[in-house]
Amino acid sequence: MEKEKVDKIIVRFKDKIFGFALTKTQNIDSAEELASRILFDVYSSLIKAETIGNIDGYIYRVSCNVYARFVDEEKRSENISQYTGYMSTEQIHDIHTHNDDIFQLMRQEISYLAKIQRNVILMFYYQKMKQHEIAKQLNITIATVKWHLYDARNLLKERIMSNEERNIGLNPIEFEALGHIGGVGPEKKETTHYLQKLLSQNIVYAAYQKAKSITQIAQELNVAAAYIEDEVACLTENGFLDKVAGSKYLANMLITELSKEVLEAEHQIYIKFAQAICKEYIPLVIKAFEDFQKKGFYSPQNDLNFLLWSVVSYACGNKLLMEEQSEIRKYYTKRIDGGEYIATGILPKDFDWSGLNYDPDLHTTCGDMHRSNHWNEAKDHFPVYAWQLNTYYDTREGGWQENRYSDYLYLNEFILGKLTKELEQIDKYKRLIDKGYIICENKSEYANMVITTKSAKEFRDMLPEAPDTLRTTHKDMASEIVKINLKQYPAHIKDMASAWHKLLLTDRAKTRVLELLLQNGVLKPLNDNQKKSVNTIMFSDALPI
Repeated sequence: MEKEKVDKIIVRFKDKIFGFALTKTQNIDSAEELASRILFDVYSSLIKAETIGNIDGYIYRVSCNVYARFVDEEKRSENISQYTGYMSTEQIHDIHTHNDDIFQLMRQEISYLAKIQRNVILMFYYQKMKQHEIAKQLNITIATVKWHLYDARNLLKERIMSNEERNIGLNPIEFEALGHIGGVGPEKKETTHYLQKLLSQNIVYAAYQKAKSITQIAQELNVAAAYIEDEVACLTENGFLDKVAGSKYLANMLITELSKEVLEAEHQIYIKFAQAICKEYIPLVIKAFEDFQKKGFYSPQNDLNFLLWSVVSYACGNKLLMEEQSEIRKYYTKRIDGGEYIATGILPKDFDWSGLNYDPDLHTTCGDMHRSNHWNEAKDHFPVYAWQLNTYYDTREGGWQENRYSDYLYLNEFILGKLTKELEQIDKYKRLIDKGYIICENKSEYANMVITTKSAKEFRDMLPEAPDTLRTTHKDMASEIVKINLKQYPAHIKDMASAWHKLLLTDRAKTRVLELLLQNGVLKPLNDNQKKSVNTIMFSDALPI
């Protein structure tokens, strides 16, 4: 459900939930504790649900389930001395007075506990505070204090007795690449910004396969919980971790582990699909733009070949099978910085790129990049909107960060004759020259980019639809791609990963299409000036004269 809708439900039912809790516990403090747990479970489950038919019945069932667990915890806390397998006060005292090695281990294990459990243990055993005093100072109920003592003692005993190895702590991971699927916010912060620290990367990775508490994450990383609590809070606030039931955290990120076998198998599927595109779709695209000048398009020096490079790439990524590609958008996470995207990471590989049976450099792209007058406004907005795709065939540097909306505004000023070489505008002019968006040649200057007065929507409407036979081919090959990839992802990521790999089939076929068209002579090689702005289209309110 949308967050706004869930918030309204919570406001509507919070008093009823507290009434339910008070009726069950007959105690204000206990009722507040129980109600807060119910509200947390209700919120967590609703935010993940699509629709709930009977909301009253649903919340009542959740309340009853939480109350049942609450009663069970109360009973265990009240009768804790009857349980075997926990560490008594005397056992803890014996450990730290008679065995220095175990005492050091005990101190280390306590540091891994979550903040509230660390405080409860230290107050009770080292500061000799009473349970009701701890409850008052920490603003929690006595029952909660009892439960944390019980749970922490069990955790400490389990860890000390097993003294297990912590694989990530001993061998921390560092992502080979970090990226995003979707759009970043106005401050251009994305995955690399939030996961620039090795600690952040390992926190997310530790909670990737299954949900873990702060204590479990700390133990796995071999880092004191105090050092990761703020980081966990930051990652949760910014959408890289989801807080789930039981005060545990689950990574909200698409993490891929590359393998030589899978990459080579994928490549064969991408090539087959690219061949189908070249045979069934590209001739339709070329035919539609043979008379491009009459349709409101500008190509430097009226070069049809240069225009087709950009039109073919755009068509493959922004027209062909778009309805199938739209599935991925429902998995985007809305970020507090204004971004809306899936965070991605690639784990270190155990093979050399040069050992692949194809050249990966030919097929590396920097996505379909869209630039408009505001980061989240309609893409068709005039006076300027632009699309660009970075591939092996261009000579641009700097990635998506260097693809600036301002460049297209400057070029629009140049087209309209408003950009001069006066001192106050010389920096704009120089940037366009350096980027290769303006070419100075034979004492003349011209805009070095495909430009159209059509809106992006009008342009897409001009592009041919995919034939039914190609749709069938895509469906079959998408199933193959998903099948060879899906097993590597944990359960909570599988649907997102499935949508992503279906999208990749079309996305990664684009460069194979360019490669095949170049080999077959349908596209001609580019000159040095064309390589600076190929696969770029500016949608403008004016064309160069």
